[in-house]
Amino acid sequence: RLEAVGEMPSQILSAAAIIGAAFDPEDVRDVSGRSEEEVAGALEELVVRGLIVEQEHGYDFSHERLRTVTEERVGRARRRLLHRRVAQALRARHRQPALVARHLELAGDHPQAALEYAAAGDRARSLSARAEAVAHYEAALALGHDDPGALHEAIGDVHTLRGEYGRALAAYNAAAAFAGRQTAGRIEHKLGAVHERRGEWALSEHHYMQALATVSGTERATVQADRSRVAWHRGEEEVARKLGIEALALAEQDGAQGAAARAHNILGLLGCGRKHLQRSLELSIGLGDPSVRIAALNNLALDYAAAGELTAAEALTREALELCIAQGDRHHEAALRNNLADVLHRAGRADGAMAELKLAATAFAAIGSDGEALYPGVWSLVEW
Repeated sequence: RLEAVGEMPSQILSAAAIIGAAFDPEDVRDVSGRSEEEVAGALEELVVRGLIVEQEHGYDFSHERLRTVTEERVGRARRRLLHRRVAQALRARHRQPALVARHLELAGDHPQAALEYAAAGDRARSLSARAEAVAHYEAALALGHDDPGALHEAIGDVHTLRGEYGRALAAYNAAAAFAGRQTAGRIEHKLGAVHERRGEWALSEHHYMQALATVSGTERATVQADRSRVAWHRGEEEVARKLGIEALALAEQDGAQGAAARAHNILGLLGCGRKHLQRSLELSIGLGDPSVRIAALNNLALDYAAAGELTAAEALTREALELCIAQGDRHHEAALRNNLADVLHRAGRADGAMAELKLAATAFAAIGSDGEALYPGVWSLVEW
């Protein structure tokens, strides 16, 4: 049937095959370089011949094998040209970056394809499609993206939220190999945070100290707040209190709202009064990072629960849980469900408590190991 097709319809069919299974007249026109009338006439003829079928929002090949054969008959040079045109058309219509990237890759434009894959990774990450995000970032790396350090760091961020701590550490260490002085401290800070999540206090403190060697201002206040929390976990309450006070002073000196929220949070954990937890929650409003607010909500809820104010504790925990699920932080979600189960149990709501406890146990089990290595510290996470 293909041999009987004239030159014009054949060109249109080739352009459609490069576009993919489903296509619309506008894309075919841009890719083929033909006029609107020529495209319309060719499509009508192809429908009559049974090579393509008309659908509600465009056209499709009558059989996938037909599309494959048509694509294979396009010469290599022309195929690359058409893939480039497809990418341009998709980008002009603000289509998915991953699709644009794939056509650029097939066109042989690897530098631009790498940029589009990175953009696709960012988009997938914003939509909480984290497995897809990692795949897109890795594709960008494979094509020689000009900022591999940033991509490795982004991959580490995704793995951290998914509770895949071994992979997160590997990604951050890869990012560290490309880091300049300005970014080295941030990477060390993130390495410390992963070890802290695994309950490895000494390693966490080591990386936080490494971070302090290069960070300044707001970042320094944040690191000191995190060091305070690690010291508290290790039972070094005086050291923790000193670091927490220093973190708050640094944050207020720089007018750093997020860092101040973190500092107030740790001082609340250290028993300096509920007012610090309430202030942390107030300062967390409007911050770009939801993790600060999640921590403030959780710790204030625990304080209310300790005082027997279970209704307030439940409301705060549920708000934190909703934010955490949206963020996609599996480990903190497990901890929040565990805390909620405790509140519900104390309130005499056994069925609800058991349901949350089962969800928490399942989540903890998924992130509590890395291959054959077990990290019991992840199970002890209650407040942070």
